[in-house]
Amino acid sequence: MSVRVYSVWCLPQASDETRFDLAIEELAARSGGPVFQPHLTLGTFSAPASLAGLSDQAFSLEPQALDGTPIFTTSLFVRFGQTDVLSRARAALESRKAFRPGRDFDPHMSLHYGPPPAGARQVEVLQDLLRQSVLFDRLALIEMKVPIEDHSAIATWRTIDLLSLTDA
Repeated sequence: MSVRVYSVWCLPQASDETRFDLAIEELAARSGGPVFQPHLTLGTFSAPASLAGLSDQAFSLEPQALDGTPIFTTSLFVRFGQTDVLSRARAALESRKAFRPGRDFDPHMSLHYGPPPAGARQVEVLQDLLRQSVLFDRLALIEMKVPIEDHSAIATWRTIDLLSLTDA
């Protein structure tokens, strides 16, 4: 049974978004998978909620590694380290009444959903993602249904709010 949720995404600034777009598009072309907006999921609400008060400050994260799991939505991703700004934003989200607990918070940006194509981790455009920090300058509230178990679910995602973050 699917459930409607409201996911809070941290979105990268335009130049970083372009770098991640290229990687996502390359993998999608190799596998026939979907292209989706680069994002770091801060957490999820069970009902629509305001983005105000989660964070007002843009923040940079350092990529640590390419990683992956057998889970559809974390099959291949760039893992990031925590920062104080990110930790405070996550704590603010967790304190809200509509917060929907789930798996442990693991800051990452997915590059592919479902089994990635063979040799994906060695693709140069993916390796390039590890060479510079990523600036996140917006939060988005995305309406979606979970669980996300196949590519068709991604086509239903809808942005319902967007909040710009200020430079530190």
